[in-house]
Amino acid sequence: MEFILTGSDGLKLTDVAFRGQPVLPSATLVDWHVSYSRQDGFGYNDAIGCPVFSTATALAFDGPRVEEMVENGTAVGFALVQDFRSPDWPVP
Repeated sequence: MEFILTGSDGLKLTDVAFRGQPVLPSATLVDWHVSYSRQDGFGYNDAIGCPVFSTATALAFDGPRVEEMVENGTAVGFALVQDFRSPDWPVP
């Protein structure tokens, strides 16, 4: 599996395989921008696939990692995990 960050801060996956068999030739996970109000009662706004980096971005806390999915001691798949954290969550 190969992955890169796209120009809009999304994650593009290519050549995904499991047990040597291709399962996904290409997919893109778009970025997710969230902005929390600092004033109580005003909630938040969000946007998917923003074309440029903004202050509402929930930044990746660490690089993506692959985790094995196991059932009854047998590997049945895998998960690509990406943790995101925002210093402003939850606000106010």
